[in-house]
Amino acid sequence: MTRNRLKLIELESRTTPAGFGTLLFEDHTDIRTDFVGGSWNVRPHQTVTDTFSPANDTLFYVPANAKAAQPSDSKFAFLGAGSGKDVWILPQTQQSGILFLGFSGEGTNPSDLGKYLETDSRVGATLQWITLDLVNATGPGQFSLYQIDSGGNPVVWMDTADGITAEDIAFLGAGGHIHYNWAFTAKGIYEIEMKASSYTGDNKTNPTSSGVFKLFFSVDPPGPVNTVPATQSATFAPPLSLSTIRIDGPFTAPKPLETRLTVSQGKLTFGDTTGISIVGGANGSSDVTIQGVRDAVNSALQTLNYTPITTDKATFTIATSDLGYYRPPSLAVQTDTDSFQIDIFGTPPPPTVPTVPGTPTVPVVPTVPGTSPGVVTPVSPPSAFPSFTTDHILVTSAGPGGGPHIRVVDATTGAEKFSFFAYDPKFTGGVRIAVADITGDGISDVIAAAGPGGGPHVQVFDGVTGRSVRSFFAYDPKFTGGIWVAAADINNDGRADIITGAGEGGGPHVQVFDGITGSVIRSFFAYDSALRGGVNVTAADTNADGIAEIITAAGVGGGPDVRIFSGLTGGMMRSFLAFDATERTGFVVTAADLDGDRRAEIIVGSMTGDSFVRVFEGSTGRVITRITPFPNGSAQGVRLGVVDFNGDKQPDILIAPGSGGRPTVQIFNGSRRGGVETTSPFIETAGPLTAFDAYSPEFLGGVFVAGS
Repeated sequence: MTRNRLKLIELESRTTPAGFGTLLFEDHTDIRTDFVGGSWNVRPHQTVTDTFSPANDTLFYVPANAKAAQPSDSKFAFLGAGSGKDVWILPQTQQSGILFLGFSGEGTNPSDLGKYLETDSRVGATLQWITLDLVNATGPGQFSLYQIDSGGNPVVWMDTADGITAEDIAFLGAGGHIHYNWAFTAKGIYEIEMKASSYTGDNKTNPTSSGVFKLFFSVDPPGPVNTVPATQSATFAPPLSLSTIRIDGPFTAPKPLETRLTVSQGKLTFGDTTGISIVGGANGSSDVTIQGVRDAVNSALQTLNYTPITTDKATFTIATSDLGYYRPPSLAVQTDTDSFQIDIFGTPPPPTVPTVPGTPTVPVVPTVPGTSPGVVTPVSPPSAFPSFTTDHILVTSAGPGGGPHIRVVDATTGAEKFSFFAYDPKFTGGVRIAVADITGDGISDVIAAAGPGGGPHVQVFDGVTGRSVRSFFAYDPKFTGGIWVAAADINNDGRADIITGAGEGGGPHVQVFDGITGSVIRSFFAYDSALRGGVNVTAADTNADGIAEIITAAGVGGGPDVRIFSGLTGGMMRSFLAFDATERTGFVVTAADLDGDRRAEIIVGSMTGDSFVRVFEGSTGRVITRITPFPNGSAQGVRLGVVDFNGDKQPDILIAPGSGGRPTVQIFNGSRRGGVETTSPFIETAGPLTAFDAYSPEFLGGVFVAGS
């Protein structure tokens, strides 16, 4: 007779149901094969719960502990694994923790079917027989259905190792119930097609058939296995192709695998995302998570490229998960994680802010005559710029309307150490800054964050070389409201961490990124999440416990509510109103221990309103003094920072104008704050120690300041 060979194909290559509504993995279950009222109904029946499920929406699970070795006796060669090789078996006798699967005709009235003598040598009896024919089988290995008789010998009903023939048939008496051994020779997903048949007249007259029904089996499904290259080498152009990365197994279609790709510095870009979904991070970033069936993921990986940002060695990591599909919920998700190193050669190009898809390039705006469009021209320190006497730095950056220019001044000599554009010079949204030792070399580094119009891009520039050493997106790359940035040791590990606050248009979302690993260690909303003015951030130790607290002020539209959050837990510790409760101009905040009592003072100013600045005790919220840095508190807002300018080992207060004011930076003596602000008119601090223009006097976009 003609023999149809078993098709050994993977599940991805066939049409499958959209998923399974029922997963059966233990207890007694029968495949009810009922002929009632002249029609067939084939469906699994869970006897413990007395519930039914559609056959093609049910997955039978074969666990790892169902694995055995094929006996060496040649009588078991039909299994097709080979002597001593692995075979997974759902047994014909019930065992704890393993599905006990059989066939049942108990829903069929025997009188509805005709009797006949079945001459098959495995049966040889007269009964109202229901036959179960094997029509087709697909999967990664062989399938068998058999029983063990009282003498320990196998009675084989179906087996695919020799192809599918007319002998691959089992017999069930109407009204009866029988169990078998269901055997599989490889891990993966199997689809078994069968047909139930009988006769409504005696002696094989008036045949009737159920048509083909499908049974799906998940046999100890294998987890994904990543294949990655050894150490790679990359230059800044052209990008490094990572097309040799691939994933083997498991057979999860139509459900997807999930693959997370991260790199410690640089960006990962897929040339083609057909067939996959990006569910985390972003294409073109250092962290992207995709989902798709295995073949689609592998096709996308063929187009994956890596581009470095700095000369530091990069670590690439891939983590692929099967998401637990086709496995009982009690079992852990299977994930394979692999990494390799990428050595970087060449000179990095100037860093840029990625253009958010769907938005136009930030327009170049006119600036003062004689300067390049959209670029702030740095000026040398004026002759009045006094010499610094401490081993610290003072950093300035241009506000909106100017290029993303940063100046770093050596606080010991007063000389400019270096200046650079943190992002594409054509970008005119300004750049916010903070100063802290992120690299752990004892030298203060510069942390930069893009202003409005750029993505939420944070970069760390080495305090020695001025080169970018870290780059990441603090929020969804599509967010273009700009972000605020600060730095301090939040988790008490001896290294400064990076704190970000969403800018205008975003909720008051605060995040803290570990200074060593870059992972998020705190994430919370400082105010009502419905507020869309953003949140300004700083950090300092206000209670002398040796651990910095996170300090916030609401952006435009929010009240003057300053809040202090625990660095260790993220919980709010206290709050106070810095100005009149009705003010909604948005506020900026910085903090430092100005008087040497180990408890930081908090300095608060308006972001867009009157330029008055107030200093508060951080431990109590009690106002200490007011500073009026600009004539009559002109309505331009302020930007704040601290630096030890005069060498007295105490921080001094940096105040610069917001948008609309001449770019004059003033430095006020932090240890001479006047007196306690208890009456009106307020007691004010003395005038500034010094003042200088950070950029050309005609530039009116404001200046951001920071120091150490």
